[in-house]
Amino acid sequence: MRWSDDAEKDLDGIVGYIVRDNAVNALRTLDRLHGRARSLESLSTRGRRIPEVSMPTVPPPRELVEGPWRILYAIDADIVLVIAVVDNRRSIEAWVAQRFESDRIELDRIELNQVELDRAHD
Repeated sequence: MRWSDDAEKDLDGIVGYIVRDNAVNALRTLDRLHGRARSLESLSTRGRRIPEVSMPTVPPPRELVEGPWRILYAIDADIVLVIAVVDNRRSIEAWVAQRFESDRIELDRIELNQVELDRAHD
């Protein structure tokens, strides 16, 4: 089991937000999320594929719900990689758009450069 840098930042953000009101509850939440994620070590396919998002990735991302959060992960060989922890009350599509916005901007820039190269060769 591994946690991506983004997933660790998500977890830090969740705990940081909760700790402002209740430190004990923040620690309980952290324990719950870690425990739920650890359960994937013995039964990695227990989560479902993410129904709202068709992400053409290999391996396809899956999710496990704990409280109001969705633990997003992927299985590659024998390794479970937690890729994000997302508030279930938030649109997953909005999360994807925000998380991958910089990648999309870079992709748009590459596509624009390719169009310019194609025009130059015409």
